[in-house]
Amino acid sequence: MLRWTVLVAIACFGCGRCGGVQTDEGTPRSEAPDPEAPAGAQGEPLYDANGDLLPSREVVAGLTLPRGLTKRPLAGERRHVYVTQVPLAKVQAYFGPRLITGQVDRVGAGAVFRRAVPREARGGVVHLDVGVYPVPRGGARVEIYELPPVPQNQPPPEELMRRFDEEQRRLD
Repeated sequence: MLRWTVLVAIACFGCGRCGGVQTDEGTPRSEAPDPEAPAGAQGEPLYDANGDLLPSREVVAGLTLPRGLTKRPLAGERRHVYVTQVPLAKVQAYFGPRLITGQVDRVGAGAVFRRAVPREARGGVVHLDVGVYPVPRGGARVEIYELPPVPQNQPPPEELMRRFDEEQRRLD
């Protein structure tokens, strides 16, 4: 009887159903989140198991923002500005795979994704300029500018030339 009790206890402990999760090393680890892992404003973890930023519930023009961003009042109708204490490299790594663009400009340590389209956007797609810049005390600033749509009924070239000439005369 003692032998069966020991075998059942070993089986229960080894399968991870007694409060732990079996790791590759064979030692159980707790299911509770790491108390040292940084958390967002709502207490949600910022990073996944691989150390990558997790998406938030906030979406701008079809682009899901990462956790840990704080909106700044500098924003306008088509301009959205956020700051975070998350390292610049982590923020850039979050946006890179989520944006489809043919042009990424380096601005010092920062980057600007030009005329980008969110990979997850459906329907009426809005082109964005997404800038991710370092801030002096660490962290990053994210600026999202929704580019205005191209006019559907463009004036003929002659009209554009006339407007250009008129504007040049006004400037002189």
